[in-house]
Amino acid sequence: MTHQTGGHVEARSAARACLLVGLLFTTPPAARGDAGIIPEYLRRSQHDLDQQLGPGEIADGWRKFLKLDVLRRQAAAEGPVDTAQVRTVRDRFAYDHEVLRRPAYAAIREALDAWLAERAAPSPPQLAELARRALSDGPATGHPASATAREDLRGTVEQLDLYLASLGANDAGWRRYLEWEALPTELTDGRQVRPDVLERVSRRLEAAAPLLSRRSGFRETALSLRRAAAAIRADATSPEELATRLDGLAQSLDYYARDPAPVDAERIAATLGWLQERGMQPQLVDAVRRQYCRPNLLIDASRKFAAAGVAQEVDATSPLRDWIRGTQYVGTAHTRGTLGLRLSPSYRHASVRVELAGRTTAQSTGSNGPLTVRSTSITDFTATIPLTVDGEGIQNESTQAAASSRSSILGIFWNRLLGRRSAVRSVYADQAATDRAVADRAEQAAQRQLDEQVRRQLAQLNDTYLREVYIPLTVRGNAPQEVRCRTTDQQLSVAVTVATAFQLASASDPPRLAEDHDLALRLHQSCVNNAGSSLLARRRVSEQQLADPWHRLFDTAPAALDSSSPDEPWTVTFADECPLTLAIGASLLTVELRANRFTVGDADLPGMSITAVYALSDERLALRQGSLQIVPLNHDPASGSPLGARQQVVRSMLRKRFERLLPERIELERLPLPAAWRGRGPLRIESVTADNGWLALACQLDAPEQPTGASASTSGPSAP
Repeated sequence: MTHQTGGHVEARSAARACLLVGLLFTTPPAARGDAGIIPEYLRRSQHDLDQQLGPGEIADGWRKFLKLDVLRRQAAAEGPVDTAQVRTVRDRFAYDHEVLRRPAYAAIREALDAWLAERAAPSPPQLAELARRALSDGPATGHPASATAREDLRGTVEQLDLYLASLGANDAGWRRYLEWEALPTELTDGRQVRPDVLERVSRRLEAAAPLLSRRSGFRETALSLRRAAAAIRADATSPEELATRLDGLAQSLDYYARDPAPVDAERIAATLGWLQERGMQPQLVDAVRRQYCRPNLLIDASRKFAAAGVAQEVDATSPLRDWIRGTQYVGTAHTRGTLGLRLSPSYRHASVRVELAGRTTAQSTGSNGPLTVRSTSITDFTATIPLTVDGEGIQNESTQAAASSRSSILGIFWNRLLGRRSAVRSVYADQAATDRAVADRAEQAAQRQLDEQVRRQLAQLNDTYLREVYIPLTVRGNAPQEVRCRTTDQQLSVAVTVATAFQLASASDPPRLAEDHDLALRLHQSCVNNAGSSLLARRRVSEQQLADPWHRLFDTAPAALDSSSPDEPWTVTFADECPLTLAIGASLLTVELRANRFTVGDADLPGMSITAVYALSDERLALRQGSLQIVPLNHDPASGSPLGARQQVVRSMLRKRFERLLPERIELERLPLPAAWRGRGPLRIESVTADNGWLALACQLDAPEQPTGASASTSGPSAP
C-alpha cells in the first residue's frame, strides 16, 4: 500500500530547454516602443481567454461584460485604433472582482494599460516640436544637483559597505570586483569626483545584483552612482551647449520624420545619449526612444515547441521496501509519468511551470508481528517548480507537490488462534490513514526527484548565463536597452531592443505573422548593426571563437566553420566603425564585413570590406547576386581605381575563405535545433520574408504534441 516514484528523469536537457525557451529576458513595467507588439499579445491572450471561458450562458455573460468582441476588433485593426473603445475595455478588466485578479485577466489589463500609454505618446512629427519646447523651457534634469547627489550617495554606500563586511571571507573578493577602493576618494573630495568612475562601479553593481540575495541594496547603490554621475555632468554643462544640442536635435527629428536618413539617425542617437548621460530632458529622451528605439529582435515560441524541449517520459519498475505506521512493506512499484512544461499568462515576465506528473502502481506485502497484509495501491502524484524567466536569469519558487493514494486489500493473514477478527477490523480502520501516509511519501519523493535533478541543472545553467552573458555585457555597458519576456497560455514571446544609449533601433513595427507557427524570428537590420558596433568593433575573433557558440548550443558547427578543415586557421580584427552591417530591402539582404586586419596561418593580411547581396526566392532559397565584393576599406568601386598587385592577391585569398561562409546558394528549409530538442522532429521553415528593414522567418515543428505534465482545469469562472 505504498510506492516510491521511480525512474531517473534525464534533466540536463530539460533544464537547458527551460533556459533557452525563456531566453532570459525581463519585462520592465514601463516598456517603450511596444505599439506594434502589444496588439499581438492581446490577440493571443484574448483567444486563449475565449477558449478558457468555453461555452455556456455564464461564459457568454463574461464575454459581453468584458467586451471581448471590441477587444478582438481593435487588436486586429490594420488601420487607426479607437482609443476610447480600448479604454472602455480596459475599465471592464479593472473591475474589482476575484475572477479579474486571475493571471489571464491581469495580463490583459496590464497590456491594455501599456497600449493606452503608447497611444498617448507623441507622434514622429510632434517630436521636433517637443524638442523646441524643451529648448524654450530651459534645462530640465531628472537628477538633483551634484552636491546633493553625492550626499545621498554617501549614505547608500555606507550601508552597502556594512553589508559587504558581513560577507566574511568573501568581502575582499567582492570589493576587488566592484573596484570599491575608488569610491571613498571619489566621494570625499568634490574636485576629484569623476563620473566615469561612478558609472563603471555602477555597472559592476548592476551586473552582480542577481548573484546575491541583497539585490535591492546593490540596485539602490547603482542607481545612486548613476544619479551622481549624471548630476556632475549636468553641472558642468553650459546653457549654451545644451541649447545647441537641443536645437540640433529638433532639426534632425524634423528631417528624420520626413525622410529617415542614416546621418540624421546618428545625430539623434548621439544627442539622446548625451542627454541621458546628464539626466537632462528625461521626458523628451523617453518620447523619442518610444518612436525610434523599438524592439529589433522578436522571438515567439509556441507551447508545443517549448514543451518539446523539456518533455521526458518516466517508466520504471523498482523494488519497494518501506515502513508505514509500524508496518514493514515489501514488494514492487511501477511508475509511469511525464516531465512537462506549462506556460501561464504574464505580461511582465515569462511565467513557466516545470511539472512532473505520474502514477505509481504497487503490489506489496505488509508485516507487523503476527499480521500479514497483501495489497495493491494506485498513487497519483504531481510536483511543480514555478519559474519566472527574465533578464537576470531564472528565479524559481519552492517546489510544490501533491499526491493521492487508494489501496485495495487482497488478503489478511493472522498466524495466531485468537484475535483475527479484531486484527481485520484494525486493518480496514487504518486503511485511510495508511493511504494518506502513502500520499505524503509520494509527495516527498516527487518533490525530491524534481529538486535533485531539474532544480540543480537550472541553477547551473543560470549561473553559466549570468557569468558568460549577463555580467560581461552589463559591465562593458553593452547590455540591450530593454529585453522583455511575456507568456500566454499557448505562447512565449521575447522582444529585445539591441541598442546602447547612443544608438537607435527599429523605427517601424515588425511584420505581422500567422498565428499558428511553432517558432518565429523577426530581426530588424538595426539589431545586427548595433550589436556589430558594440561587440565587434576593434575586436580580434578567430575561426574557433565563431564556432564555439554553435558547439555549445547545437553540439556541432556549420561546415564553413569546421575545425577539421585542412585549411590554415584564420582570424579577423574588425574595423573601428560599422564592422558588421545588414541592410534588408524588398526580398534583398546585403551583408558587409569590414576588417582592419586578417591573419591566415602566420600571414598577416591588410584590412578589407567584404560584401554579399542575397535575393530571397519563393522556393525558400537565398541566392547570392554575383560574386563577393572584396575591396580595401574606404575604396569606392565606382571610382574605377585599380587594385594593386598585393591587394589582388589578398582579395583572392579572402575570397577562397569567405566563399564558404557566404556561399552562392543558401537553402532555407530547416533551422538547426538545440540539443535539448534533438529527436523531436525537424524545425521546418514555412515562410521567409524580407522588407522595410525586417527579416521574418516562421517555422513549424514536425513533431506530435508533447506531454505537458498535470492536466489543468479549463472551466470558466462563475457569473460576475
